[in-house]
Amino acid sequence: MNKNKFRIIAAFLAIIMLLALVAPVISSVMAESSWKDEVYGYGAGLNDEQVNTTAGLLKIENKDIAKIKIDGKDTLKYLGEESTDSSMISSVYIKKTGSQDVNVEVTTPLSITKVSSLQYSNAAITSGLTGLDIKVAAVRPVTGESALAGVYKALEQSGVEIDQEKTKNANEEIQVINVIAEENKDKEGFSKEKLNKAVVEAKQKLVEQKTESGQNISAENVENIVQNVIKDNNLQQFVNNVQIGNLSIVLQNFINSENLDLNKVKDQLNNLAANAQKFAEQEMNKLKEFLNTDKGKEFVNSIKDNATKENLQKYLDGAKDALSSEEVEKVLDGAKENINPEKFNELVNSAKDKLGINSESAKGFFESIAEFFKSIFRAIADFFSSLF
Repeated sequence: MNKNKFRIIAAFLAIIMLLALVAPVISSVMAESSWKDEVYGYGAGLNDEQVNTTAGLLKIENKDIAKIKIDGKDTLKYLGEESTDSSMISSVYIKKTGSQDVNVEVTTPLSITKVSSLQYSNAAITSGLTGLDIKVAAVRPVTGESALAGVYKALEQSGVEIDQEKTKNANEEIQVINVIAEENKDKEGFSKEKLNKAVVEAKQKLVEQKTESGQNISAENVENIVQNVIKDNNLQQFVNNVQIGNLSIVLQNFINSENLDLNKVKDQLNNLAANAQKFAEQEMNKLKEFLNTDKGKEFVNSIKDNATKENLQKYLDGAKDALSSEEVEKVLDGAKENINPEKFNELVNSAKDKLGINSESAKGFFESIAEFFKSIFRAIADFFSSLF
């Protein structure tokens, strides 16, 4: 494969990867059933083909796996938010492990635009989950904020007691973090990963303090801890007093919740903190793994048919947030000054030809994303080229 062709494919894969329409077929007529070790929770907004596609994105190989539909009523019950069935797109695979840790992997990081693997794991600890491997995926860009509702529903159906106050607080934690991240997403020095890391550190300090005192922690003490971890992570210029207050509320609800197993939570948080820096690298490595599979090759061949103007626009809208890990930011920052406009135009023209879009209809679309591509096209392509 020549270098230009690889770069075109790599760039488009970087934007719409893991949304392949080719997936292992898992019977879409399986009845919902009870489960013991593993379950597939799919969004009610998916049609039969998308249910099968999502199963492939979640790497589900067991054709007889138990299956549960996640609908709008579940988000109201577990998250305290109203949602329509048609909006339920993000889906989950859950496997019980017997350990105490909760490991969450977003297998389609470019289509879960608002919640990272680290953030899901953090929220899972807040909600009191334990002993699970969880995978999250979506066939098209969605926020992913409601995915945990499927986890809670599936666990409750398997006999696990779910504390809805804790699950709603975990969802509030996600919302508070996302508001801060959205307000600061374009500011130099801010990253969502850094903010999530600060939240993990705050929880660790709260657990340590409560373990030592044996008493509930006051609102004042919680806020002091939040302010300190924000400062320690150089985020004080991005997180205002109101947001510190909101973070303090959800963290106080977490640390003072009933039946909180401090030893278990301490171990979970220590494990999460130790592995937090690996999340971005693991998600980027999925590209290499995917390209080396038969389905990856089939996906490359399917780009011309599936990468329509409308689809690409949706993926591009979510790509910037999804690629906001510190690792990728460094790659992009290091490449911005080396972009060759002539090469960029050449790549765009080649891309238009590959997509089978005539120049007149493509002109407005490619002009609208030109600035976006100028800053990341070459960087992403070179980054994924380096994986080989």
